[in-house]
Amino acid sequence: MVAPALDSMASDLKVKSETEQYLMMSIFLLAYALGPFIIAPLSEMYGRVVILQSANMFYLVFNIVCGFATSPGQMFAFRFLSGFGGSAPQAVS
Repeated sequence: MVAPALDSMASDLKVKSETEQYLMMSIFLLAYALGPFIIAPLSEMYGRVVILQSANMFYLVFNIVCGFATSPGQMFAFRFLSGFGGSAPQAVS
C-alpha cells in the first residue's frame, strides 16, 4: 500500500506537487490496466506458466528497485513497470 506512505515518499524524493504524489500512486494502476493487452497474447504464444512466472519475477524485481529510487522519474518508471508485472494474473487467468 503506497497511499499511507505518500507523504514520506514525497519528502524523500523531494516532490513538491500533490499531483506528482498522486501520480506515484496511480501510475501503478495505469500499467495494471494496460498490461493484460500485452501479456495475454504473449501467454497464448509462449504458454501461460512461462509468462506468469516471468511476470511475477518482473513484478518482484521492480518492486524492490522502487525502494532504491532516488528521483521522482525513477519512481514513476519503476512503479509503472511493477504494475505491468502485477497485471499478469488477470491476463493469464
